Amino acid sequence: HYFLSAGCRNFCYYWPGIIRPIQGWDKLGLEVFGMGDVSAHEYLQAERTERWGDSDVHWCTFDQWQGSCNWTDWNAESQSTIGDGIQWSGMEAFEFDDGELGLLLDLDSGTLTAYKNGRRLGIMKDGLSGEYCWTTSIMAHFNPGYFGNEQSIRITRGKLPLAST
Repeated sequence: HYFLSAGCRNFCYYWPGIIRPIQGWDKLGLEVFGMGDVSAHEYLQAERTERWGDSDVHWCTFDQWQGSCNWTDWNAESQSTIGDGIQWSGMEAFEFDDGELGLLLDLDSGTLTAYKNGRRLGIMKDGLSGEYCWTTSIMAHFNPGYFGNEQSIRITRGKLPLAST
């Protein structure tokens, strides 16, 4: 599966990636939620099904600021790598106007690979298995007088760049 994002419409930063499918997000009653919020990790772990496979990577995103990889296993005790993220070979930052960011989820090899404007950057996370959905988080520059208060991200099913096959 190849995910393609053209970035934010206005100045913002975003973290596209994958997440385990969760039933009943609305039951949580959350207006704002971040994967680093350990108060919801017990609930999220309870949603586990056999379709998740045996990987402990339940959420994984490309950190646009640094180009690093953020991920979590939803285990409050493990302090998994949310925050500064992990570095990976080929990582590059992605500015809000840098063009298109692509992510390739290859469950046959258990990898998530990043692309920038069709150029393969590298494998940002391995050890993936089971079912995932695409996700993104956004942090918008909140200055309505300058940028307006509307932000948007376009995510589409993309075609893997030919140079990458």
